[in-house]
Amino acid sequence: MAKQDKRQKRAKQKAKQARLSKQKVRDEKNYADFVYIQEPMLSLFKSLPLPNDDFEYIVPIVNFAKAQFGKNLYTEQAVTISATYLCWGLHDKFTTDDIKEMTYILAANPDFTIRLNNALEKESTPQTHSNEMLTVKTERPLPETTYVSTTPKGMRFYVEDVIGEEDDDFYLVILIDEENKHNMDAAGDELTASEWTHLVEKYSLVSE
Repeated sequence: MAKQDKRQKRAKQKAKQARLSKQKVRDEKNYADFVYIQEPMLSLFKSLPLPNDDFEYIVPIVNFAKAQFGKNLYTEQAVTISATYLCWGLHDKFTTDDIKEMTYILAANPDFTIRLNNALEKESTPQTHSNEMLTVKTERPLPETTYVSTTPKGMRFYVEDVIGEEDDDFYLVILIDEENKHNMDAAGDELTASEWTHLVEKYSLVSE
């Protein structure tokens, strides 16, 4: 009986070790899915006011984004950092998908986009801001519209939706190959304003 008890004990220990080993493999596999905040962004987040309906954290984030990323990127980075900050405040661990979902929520929130535009306007000279807005408005796509490349010819993209207020300088473009626009299982792309502009310039896209 004693030997049988020992065998059962060893079997339980081996089973426990196997479970821990499998869990470790799963954790290592999923490690890249989790976002870990590092300096200097961690210090920024700790210095920000708590999230509220007034979006008081916008101006410090815009200033940070401008210092870190320069004038060509800081508008989009400010939105991404804002989404990251909110996820950081809500969850101990969060994934890139969580940040992406929060970005959608912010882009669709008119109060947030108004605050963001006001902060961006304060950080830009009137001339620079006017030029940036002109570029975004010129390249902003239309939802449910096909865009065709002219160099090279034949590439066809279908814009399923554009998320963001009409007059905002930040928006997200939901894009898919035209041939897959009726395929619910097909994977599309989510482009920021500058990524969409780059695509238009790269392939000389025109609406059809």
